[in-house]
Amino acid sequence: MTPIIHQKRDYTLHPYRLSDSAQNTLLNCERRFQIDRLLEGSIRKEAQTAEMVRGTAYGVGVQIYMWTGDMERAIYETWLAYDPEVEDPPKTFMAKTINNLLQSREKLDELRKSYEVAEFNNQPAIELSFRLNLDTKWYYVGYIDLVLRSKLSGLYGVLEVKTTGNARNDLTPLYQNSGQALGYSIILDQIAGADQATFETPYLVCRDLYKGWIPDVQIFPFKRTLMDRFKWFLSLGMDLERLNNMLALNHFPMRQKGCLAYGKVCPHFGFCSMTATDKYIEAPEDKSEYQFIYNLTDVIADHVRRISI
Repeated sequence: MTPIIHQKRDYTLHPYRLSDSAQNTLLNCERRFQIDRLLEGSIRKEAQTAEMVRGTAYGVGVQIYMWTGDMERAIYETWLAYDPEVEDPPKTFMAKTINNLLQSREKLDELRKSYEVAEFNNQPAIELSFRLNLDTKWYYVGYIDLVLRSKLSGLYGVLEVKTTGNARNDLTPLYQNSGQALGYSIILDQIAGADQATFETPYLVCRDLYKGWIPDVQIFPFKRTLMDRFKWFLSLGMDLERLNNMLALNHFPMRQKGCLAYGKVCPHFGFCSMTATDKYIEAPEDKSEYQFIYNLTDVIADHVRRISI
């Protein structure tokens, strides 16, 4: 049977942008990825939620405190970063976010005893950006919260700062196999000025409890190897191949697990099966200036060389 092609896609000008969140959507439900990222008339909302604003503001506070050790300045920067002032009390609001930073001080001081904030171009390695060109149709971007250097071993690492309301007793499964920090570690060699065979991807997680003002703050000190990162690049290449196949066939499968996520029904539920009016948008030009730019084929070849030595 010949597949039904509603619109043949000719790629011109600019590639589409991928990220960790976009990749997670793709792996959760390909049809939602297509609607959200590629089609006209999407109901995907760009507005910031209270959880997103909280995560950003808390992350800024952590960055400043890790760099300066000045909690007053960190609180001020957290207040500035809580913008727009979207709140969802009693779970998520500005005062609670600032309090969470204050309550995180003990864990942050633990990190500061063991690590220092790395420097790049004589600036603290905070919120660094990279672009990984995948092929002519796609590129992948990432923004790194913090790059740290172990005071004891000299190893470099990518610190990911996370906020969550997950009620699991053990949060390790949420982060241990996450590819986010693993992929972001691509920049470590340039910052260190030498090839790094091993590195760290610690996670600082602030669990914002529904009731009460004392959050659960944990540090997950994951260590990684060059092979771990190589496998992440291979997996990304496999996702890319499948993505291009779906584009060629104009078929993005609907996945039942994507219909209900985080207790919320997908906004496309009930309409996602309607494909007759699907029309692809042109990818906008990305005028962002990235501090690091790579090509996937070059990165894989370099890792093969280093692993073979």
